[in-house]
This record gives sequence, structure tokens and C-alpha cells, in this order.
Amino acid sequence: MRDVAIVGVGMTHFGKFLERGLKDLAREAVEGALDSAGVEKKAIETAVVGNAAAGLITGQECIRGQVVLREMGIGGIPIINTENACASSSTALHLAWLYVACGMHDVALALGMEKLYHEDKKRSFQAIALPWTSRPCSV
Repeated sequence: MRDVAIVGVGMTHFGKFLERGLKDLAREAVEGALDSAGVEKKAIETAVVGNAAAGLITGQECIRGQVVLREMGIGGIPIINTENACASSSTALHLAWLYVACGMHDVALALGMEKLYHEDKKRSFQAIALPWTSRPCSV
């Protein structure tokens, strides 16, 4: 294993942001991180995106990272999506670290994104409550 450094960070302020979607919020964080690191988008070799609730809030069930990053001009690289409840984004960071530590990539982007607020408060409450609801698993 080799040493790994986090060279840039970016984030948005916490808030409801009814007028802003995940793409816009994620863009602010990613651009902030890239500016902070002095790294261009083309240097990113892989991205790991953590999100737990977008499917329940927005209906975007698959390839959330690809959909959000494509809008920023980041693509053509491996993009891995992680869903691990409240640990989704820390899992993304762990995997990005692992890719660099093992030498598979030199530059990895870890993005955590979540938007739990929706105009329909029932949707927001369901997104938080459903993971804890006891339901039979049909898998």
C-alpha cells in the first residue's frame, strides 16, 4: 500500500434548497474540491459517488454518479456508486482511498451527495423511515 493524501475538498452549505437539484449541489462541491486541489477534471481517473436516498426523493434509481458527473463533463472513467445508508459517502471515500492506496489509480474523486428535502414532506419522511421498516425481502 502506498500513502494517500486528500489534496482538495469542497462542499455546499446545508439547507433545503428547493430550487436546486442534486446535479447543481454536487457541481458546487466538485468544482470547489478541484479548485482547492489545483486539479483539472481530466486528471480524475475514477470517481466513487455515495448516495442513499435519491431514488426515493427524485426517482433516479440507477447510475446516480454517472448522471450527475456527466453534466459536469466528467465521464469516460470508472464511476462507482455506493449505497450504504448513512455511511454511503464515507464508503465512497474509503473506496476512492483504496483505489489510490493500492496503485490502481493516482487521482480519485470521492463525492457524497444527498438531498432529503422535497416539497412533498411525505416523500422526505418516507426516505428516512423506509430503511428501518420491517419488510420481507423477496431477493
